[in-house]
Formats: sequence, structure tokens, C-alpha cells
Amino acid sequence: DSAAWRLNAMAESADSFRKGADMKRYAVNPTTTLALGESTAVTLGYEHLRDERTADRGFPSFNGAPFNAGPGTFFGNAGQSNARSTVDGLYAVLDHEFGNGLQLKNSFRATHYDKFYQNVYPGSAVNTAGNLTLSAYNNANQRTNLFNQTDLTKKIRAGGFEHTLLAGL
Repeated sequence: DSAAWRLNAMAESADSFRKGADMKRYAVNPTTTLALGESTAVTLGYEHLRDERTADRGFPSFNGAPFNAGPGTFFGNAGQSNARSTVDGLYAVLDHEFGNGLQLKNSFRATHYDKFYQNVYPGSAVNTAGNLTLSAYNNANQRTNLFNQTDLTKKIRAGGFEHTLLAGL
């Protein structure tokens, strides 16, 4: 009567029709809600996502059209074209009903992102000799976001309609 929990999870693994390209990802999200009384509840949750895949920039051009090669051909270096992301987020939501249509809701979220992207890809069109130039780059980014939002809402009836008034911070 005073607590509930839920676990959402997913996993996916896929190969590509391109040689050496694949993708693996999974996520898990446990959540619990606690009733702190008749009119107050708090929801706590955690999210974890991991995504790893081959970065594929597709086919180079030749004379203004896609180069004529088998669809499974990977142009660049599949072994060095990796993209990976890890996301970890914690959140808390507090809901309180004051009665008479007045509600307070506070949402807090802290999320950490760890992302790396590297790609070896065609940096030019294919020339008449059948050659192209390869280009490469990589980028790493770590970031933490903090977010807090407080909403005070009031439901009223006026002019034959129901209205919701919102004040937020």
C-alpha cells in the first residue's frame, strides 16, 4: 500500500551487412515509489545505458554517384571506427497534493555522460584510378548535468472550462 517498484531493462545485439560492423547496447532502470502519507509520494530511480557500435560513414562517391562496390564493403577501418556511450542517471521526484486542486512537484536529476567516438572513413571521392583518401578523427567527452525543476499547479474552473495554472522554478 505504501511502496511500489519497477525494473525496466533492455538489451540488443546486431550485426551489420557491412564487414566488421556491429552494435551492442543495454540499459537498466530500477525505480521505486514510496508513499510518505496520503498526499505525498517520492519516486527514486537510476538509469544505466551502455551503447557500443561501429561508426559507418557509408560509401564514397565516384563521378557524382555512389562508388560501385559490394554492399558489404566497409570503406575505412571498421576495427578503428568505434563509438561508445555510457550514461548513468539518478533522479528523485517529490509529489505533494495540498487539496482543492493545488499540487507541488519537484524533480531532480543528476546524469553523467561518458562518450567516445572514433572513425576512419573515406575523406575523398574515388578517383579514376580507383583510389581514395582516408581521413580519421576521434572525440572524447565526459559531462555531468544537474537539473532541478519545481512546479506549483492549481486546477480551476472558469468560463465553462477547466484550467491549469502553473508557477515554476
